Amino acid sequence: MNDNLKKDLLEIKKDFNAPENIHNSVNETLLSLSYKKNSNHHNIISIKTLIAVAIITTLTISTVFAEDLAQGIMSFFKGKPSTTLGIKDSIQSVNSVVNITDTQNEGSLTLNDFSIDDNFLVCSYSLSLTSSDLKNDDTIEKFGFTPIIYYNVDGKDIYYQCDSEETDYYFESDNTIKFMQRIGLTSYNISDKGNINISLELPNYDCSNTWSLKTKYNKTSASSLTKTIDINKNITLKNNALNIKENTTEDFTKNFTIEKVSFSPLGNIITIKNTDSNNKEKIGSCSFLLIDNKGNYLNIVNEYETSNESYITYEFLSKNTDISSIKIVPINEIYHAPATLTKLYDLDNMPPSIKLGDSSTLQIDNITTKNNEISIKFHFDDYSGTTLNQLPCFFYDENNNPIEAGGYLRNIIDRNTNSFTCTYGFYTQEDFDKVSKIRFDINNRYKVNFDNAVTVDLK
Repeated sequence: MNDNLKKDLLEIKKDFNAPENIHNSVNETLLSLSYKKNSNHHNIISIKTLIAVAIITTLTISTVFAEDLAQGIMSFFKGKPSTTLGIKDSIQSVNSVVNITDTQNEGSLTLNDFSIDDNFLVCSYSLSLTSSDLKNDDTIEKFGFTPIIYYNVDGKDIYYQCDSEETDYYFESDNTIKFMQRIGLTSYNISDKGNINISLELPNYDCSNTWSLKTKYNKTSASSLTKTIDINKNITLKNNALNIKENTTEDFTKNFTIEKVSFSPLGNIITIKNTDSNNKEKIGSCSFLLIDNKGNYLNIVNEYETSNESYITYEFLSKNTDISSIKIVPINEIYHAPATLTKLYDLDNMPPSIKLGDSSTLQIDNITTKNNEISIKFHFDDYSGTTLNQLPCFFYDENNNPIEAGGYLRNIIDRNTNSFTCTYGFYTQEDFDKVSKIRFDINNRYKVNFDNAVTVDLK
């Protein structure tokens, strides 16, 4: 091969961005190329040379295209590398870029992109307001950004549940906020293809406008990434209640049908139907816990209802989907059990774990105290209680006196680490400065009934 041509190709090779193994392979190919001379002594580039040029050109174009695509997949992740709403790669695996905007006199709302599968919808937005300084809004600072968004998917109104519609956000500027919201779809029979209608209102941020957006969705690509097991198994759970005061036991045995268990890119769910003809009441929140075949507790973090109260879907956390069975363990309630608290702990010298009952151990991951707030990041390797992501606790001063002060609470579920963060805020610096110690509620009003557990095979 002509030395000048070989040199030029090697220079081109340096300019494209690819893994080291591809660079080495192309380099070896170029060094092995040859050329021939015809009878007129003109250089003839061999087929190998042409292929090499094509390879380098293709790699260069493909790499640039891939980089541009990666930068545009999820607008939210340009300013924040991850989200507590789910695992970044899983969210992006079922993502669609949209970038549609509705502009009103008070500002504009853009749906940048969304991800959808059989169980959940995750939407990424940009909101820019013309006359409101969102970044310094006192409500957002204390309670987080909680927009009221109504969704209609495939012609079905998605039942608004403020506790289950989680929002993650950050500020691009004083008046522009990027946010991502997660909505449960599993309680509805959503077609593979259809329309999404979105309506946003901000009455709690002094806005009178309503922003409306419409787009199409196609969730067929999520099918290969979703594992759904239709079970349709009838079970009986014995949720007995012990009355300590009267020394009696009341039978709350209920009949259910385990409809399905599903593992999808955006979350895991179990759907249950109440089939008890004598008790048509709505299924109680967290009247059971879930344990997989390897002994891992699958913390229930959300519940999704429909207008048909005999059905309810629970979202649970799991580090993997390689589960062959799930054990459903009923929780017995204990009436008139006295309130019991742990001993006092110094906030600046907390143990890594604290027993909160016979079957519950609090694992403390981190504690931060700043800006009039105390944030506790924690998880459970066993029974997490019945409070759905909350951590009942009480604060004391250095003399062990309880602090009774006004405040607020924020709860965050982090699906990357299967952990929770509860932030307790104080309205005044004076009250915050008094806090020195903490104690937790011992969950002695409930008892895990392992003897009456029911195992469901996931086959």
